[in-house]
Amino acid sequence: KIEARLHFEDPTYTRGATVLTVFIIGVIIFSIVAFIVESNPDAADPENPAPVWFILECIIIGIFTIEYLARLAVANNRLKFVIDPMNIIDLFAILPFYIEQATLGNFVDQIRILRISRIVRLFKIGRYHKGFQAVVIALANSLGGLFLLGFFLLLAMITFSTGIYFTEQIWSSYDHTAERWFYNDGINYGSMSQFQSIPHGMWWAVVTITTVGYGDTYPASPYGKAVASITMMCGIIIMALPLSILGRLFGETYAAYKKGEEHSVFFNKNKEKNFGERLKILDKELEKLGTYIDDLETLLKGLQKRREILKLFVLKVSNGEPHVCLEDCVKEVEVQAADQDGDIAFDPAYVDFNDLGSETE
Repeated sequence: KIEARLHFEDPTYTRGATVLTVFIIGVIIFSIVAFIVESNPDAADPENPAPVWFILECIIIGIFTIEYLARLAVANNRLKFVIDPMNIIDLFAILPFYIEQATLGNFVDQIRILRISRIVRLFKIGRYHKGFQAVVIALANSLGGLFLLGFFLLLAMITFSTGIYFTEQIWSSYDHTAERWFYNDGINYGSMSQFQSIPHGMWWAVVTITTVGYGDTYPASPYGKAVASITMMCGIIIMALPLSILGRLFGETYAAYKKGEEHSVFFNKNKEKNFGERLKILDKELEKLGTYIDDLETLLKGLQKRREILKLFVLKVSNGEPHVCLEDCVKEVEVQAADQDGDIAFDPAYVDFNDLGSETE
C-alpha cells in the first residue's frame, strides 16, 4: 500500500511512477486541448457536437476517475485525502460530468454552465509541479492579507461609487417617463447618464481602483471627474498596501520551499546508491551538524562566562571596592567554572576587555 501510494505521489520513486506521471499529465493536456478545439464552430457544433467528442470525454473522465479512486484506496487517512485542496480540484474535474449525465438531458441550459469546470483539469498539473504547490501554500498563508485586500476594495468600491453617483446627479435631471437620469448641462446635454444608481457606479469604481480603466463607463461632469481623480490616486494606495504584505509572505514561503527543494535534490542525487552508502552520507551530514552544535554550545558557554565577569565587575564597583581590575574578575570566574562538574575550561578569547569596560560605563 505504501509503495502504491508513492507511485502516485512521487514521480521519481521508480521508472513506473515516472511513466504514470507523464501519462496523467499527457491526458490532462489532451483534455484541455480537446475542450478548446470543441468550442470552435468549425470543429464541432456547439449545440450538437459529434459523438467522437463525447467518446473522448468519457475516456478522459474514466482515466481521471480511476486515478482518483486508486489514490483514495491507498491513502492513509481517507478523510484527510478528501479534504486536501489538490484532491478537491481532482474531484471537481470529474464530478460535473457525472452530474450532467445524471440529468439525462434535462435542464440543459442550466447544466451547460458546468462545462466550464473542465478548465479545472489544468490545475491538476499543479500536483506534479512543486512551484505551483508553493504558490498554493503562500496563498493559504496569506489569507489575512487577502481578506484585508478584499475589505479595502469593498470599502473603496462603495465609497467612490456613492460619490460618483451623487456628483453626476448635480449635472443631471430625472426623467419620470423614461425613469432614467439625463444630463442637463455640458457637452453631454440630453444624453443618458452612465451612473443611474450606486450599483452602476460599482463597476466603474472597481475598474478605476484596480487601474484597469476599460473606458466603457466614465464621468462627464466636472465634479464627477474630480471624484474620479481622487479614486485613481486612492486606488494605487489601496492596492499597494495589501499587495506588499502578500508579496512578503510569498517570498518567505518560496524561500522555505527552495530550502526543502535543496534537501530533496541532495537525497535524489544519492538515491541510486545502496542503503549502506546512503547511511554513510547521512552520518557525515549528522557529524557536521554535531560539530556546528558543539561550536554553538562552546560559544554560548563563553558568552555566559563573559556575562558572569561583567556582573562580578559591576558588583565590585557598586560596593565601592578599590582598584577593581577586570583581570582579577576573570580569574575568579574561571576558578568558579573549574569547580563545577562537566563545565568547559574558560577561554579568555571570548572576553573583550575594552568592550566590557564600555558596557560597564
